[in-house]
Amino acid sequence: MASTDAKAIPVKNAALRITFPILDADGDLVTGATSLDSEVSKDGGTFADCTNEATEIATSSGMYYLDLTSTEMNADTVAVIVKSGNGKTTPIVLYTASQNINDIPTAAAIADAVWDEAQSGHTTGGSFGEIATEIADILVDTGTTLQGELDGIQADTEDIQTRLPAALVGGRIDATIDATGLESGALALINAEVDTAIADVGLTTTITGRIDAAITTRASATALQTVDDEIAVIDGNVDSILVDTAEIGAAGAGLTALASASNLATVAGYIDTEIGTILTNLATVDTVVDAIKLVTDKLSGLVLTNGTIGSTGNSTTALHLDGLTYGDDEINGQFLAILDVSTNEIHVREITNWDLASEVATVATLPFTPENAVDTYWILSLSAGGSAPSASAIADEVQTRTIAAVTLVNGLAANTVTAAALATDAVTEIQSGLATASALSTVAGYLDTEVAAIKAVTDALPDAGALTSLATAAALTTVDSVVDAIKVTTDKVDDTLEDDAGTYRFTTNALEQAPTGGSAPTVGQIADEVQTRTIAAVTVVNGLAANTVTAVALATDAGQEIADRLLQRNIMGGSDSGRTVSEAFAVLRNRVQIDESTVTVYRTDDTTAYWTASIATVDPANGLIQDLNPS
Repeated sequence: MASTDAKAIPVKNAALRITFPILDADGDLVTGATSLDSEVSKDGGTFADCTNEATEIATSSGMYYLDLTSTEMNADTVAVIVKSGNGKTTPIVLYTASQNINDIPTAAAIADAVWDEAQSGHTTGGSFGEIATEIADILVDTGTTLQGELDGIQADTEDIQTRLPAALVGGRIDATIDATGLESGALALINAEVDTAIADVGLTTTITGRIDAAITTRASATALQTVDDEIAVIDGNVDSILVDTAEIGAAGAGLTALASASNLATVAGYIDTEIGTILTNLATVDTVVDAIKLVTDKLSGLVLTNGTIGSTGNSTTALHLDGLTYGDDEINGQFLAILDVSTNEIHVREITNWDLASEVATVATLPFTPENAVDTYWILSLSAGGSAPSASAIADEVQTRTIAAVTLVNGLAANTVTAAALATDAVTEIQSGLATASALSTVAGYLDTEVAAIKAVTDALPDAGALTSLATAAALTTVDSVVDAIKVTTDKVDDTLEDDAGTYRFTTNALEQAPTGGSAPTVGQIADEVQTRTIAAVTVVNGLAANTVTAVALATDAGQEIADRLLQRNIMGGSDSGRTVSEAFAVLRNRVQIDESTVTVYRTDDTTAYWTASIATVDPANGLIQDLNPS
């Protein structure tokens, strides 16, 4: 087993290498998957361990391959599951074909097979096979049988032509018949008749080279009459011969009714014309075969199984798929392609019902009744789609996915919401949650001794506390432009929807123009796929135009996330470390302890120290701190 076992179309009872990823709960590739356990099920049978185990493709790729043996592939449906200790179970379902797409004969091979097919196997009336057989018979008759007959006629004619001139005397045949010219039976018959005639007249014969007649008695009238009758018979026969020879004519002129060389040439020309027409028709057959081959080549990669229409139960809505073993309704929803041989047209219908007992599939009405043992069919590895989910259904499903779930999978990538992405009103919303001058004044009344320290901290804030480095109007305008572009696309989507009593759904025209070739994704699958797309990926492709994210667009938790992030920034900006905004605000609200040399600022629990500062100088006159040095 090797990489060469990988095939685009799985083949039944042939080894196969499959390649697949192993993912974790977040949808990320798992490298170095542990405790791998690959199992296989054939035609819905119990899962059993595979002969081979899944192997990761080097190096630390998260992609794996598994070699299935020919025995494990000896089924119509092969299901594989690959378990691991640190990844999700990977399911794989394979539908096998009877042969590899590369094993399907080419158009040239099919054409050669058609021309090499034996004539004896094609005798159906009106078929091209019968015409080819008749052509062969004509060629045999023309070249052998007919020529033999013509040769015999020619020889007889030449023999007659050599004999007639010598036999004709005054328009009569003057011929001498001797023993060599008569058959043995004819000679014996003549001898018998002569003997009878001699006996009748009372003649006695002596064979000594001549006949000596000794008339011992006088011939009677009866005997003479008999001789006269015999002579009359002979005369009649001679007259018949003269009539026949007159029809033949002098020098065989009466033989002109036989086929002449010119007549034979005309026949040959007619045969040539018919053969030319037949060859043209055969060329048309070859073209049709090529066209059919193009279609079957396209279908081969999609074929689950194929065959010839059976003999029972066929109608415009029912087809006898002889020999199929699928269980009742097992192939419902699959597409069936059928070739109407009489028109060379292929029709595709969805199988709405399959009955194993009768081997009959029910389909939508066809324009013809399938013909037993003539029309062929293919069951394709495509199923009917059904209606696409409505906009409302998609929205309902997306609504069930919590922000926490989305954040868990991908979340907001670092630096996704930049200063330029924040609209002015968003900045105002953030600032509104900060301490006001009135609040600070109230706190100052209780912290008179800390005014100097607070001033030192606030002086160090970016932009003297104005925070002007946040989102500008230009940046928010860019965000607004992106929203406008998105609006153009969503307007187009809106054209494909219609209101059905408060529930939106795709219009009939939108569904008719939708791509075919398989079922639409479920609402859950769409939501899962949306969930796998990171905000960072979207930002990298198009970015957020200025003013795209407004205060209204910010959810409460998003505002909280931004505020928390601001508190973690350095008070001078540029980093997330050092003296942070949160540390600066802590001295205004949390517990502060001052001893002789140290100021300690506590966290919100007023117990855990947050940061400290050393007291460098104290005015001896009034005890006020003159120099505070934070650590």
